[in-house]
Amino acid sequence: MSAQRAHADAVSMTAERSQRSRWSIHREEQRNEIIQAAGQVFAEVGYDCANMRMVAERAGVAKPTLYAYFRGKSSLLEAVIEYWLSAIPTPVIEYMPEKTLRLQLNHASGELLRQARHPASLAFGQMVAHSTLLPPIHLERWRQRYSTHFYHLQKIFANRCYANDTALAASQFVLLIVGDSDSGILANQYEHRAVAAVELFVRTCTYMDHRAESK
Repeated sequence: MSAQRAHADAVSMTAERSQRSRWSIHREEQRNEIIQAAGQVFAEVGYDCANMRMVAERAGVAKPTLYAYFRGKSSLLEAVIEYWLSAIPTPVIEYMPEKTLRLQLNHASGELLRQARHPASLAFGQMVAHSTLLPPIHLERWRQRYSTHFYHLQKIFANRCYANDTALAASQFVLLIVGDSDSGILANQYEHRAVAAVELFVRTCTYMDHRAESK
């Protein structure tokens, strides 16, 4: 093979790889645009009423294009939830046993509020408020976003007389602030709920500690 032919083949292969790369980038961008459009539709009308036609129109693509990326509405919802979860900030939680219980719970509640107020969380709440048939598997996946908080709170409650069941105590604290995923709490209620939850747990733990000391 001549040097000229080898050079031409190399140029052709480079151009082909570049074309494939541009196509891959285009597909990834289009997929993300569809997911974002679907998230908007789900939040506005709920999972029950949303359909692939509505998503296609919002994304500005043909309906068959949706099926080139997703098998149906459930798989699209799965992608939307993963997209929302990836957008929520990672909790910045540090175990501080030297701090008072109130300070530790205030810090934990602040991280819970940071997630609960995020646009992705608010969008999910809107979707839930308009839906009655959300697949349980997707609801459970969404609940897992608080796994780090649960673990941290269990460490906080581990040495408290009140918390014989640290997992239950952690769950109760989170539920008092953000509620269940289908509770429909309004965003402007989170702050009041957080203050009330911290106060309740501090008073309860202090009371139980005093009882234990007096025995």
